[in-house]
Amino acid sequence: MEWIVQITKVLFEIIYDQVKKRQLQGSTLKTTFWEETNGELKKITRENYGVDRLKVKFNHLRFNIMNLQACYLVHELLGIMNLIK
Repeated sequence: MEWIVQITKVLFEIIYDQVKKRQLQGSTLKTTFWEETNGELKKITRENYGVDRLKVKFNHLRFNIMNLQACYLVHELLGIMNLIK
């Protein structure tokens, strides 16, 4: 099954619930966390994505979010600079 918006949304919901339940202190997610996340996603989608694929997908999405934030900040900065001129 290919990655679609609905699967991404479900993945984030599962990760959010997992983090909330465990109240994680650090930023590193353990293998058991990813195994449980994969199990939950498999229950919903009936597809076994595997731990490695979930990690790669999550890091890819996180990278895209950081890039969007950076683009937004540059856009805002350029807008402020135009107001100053």
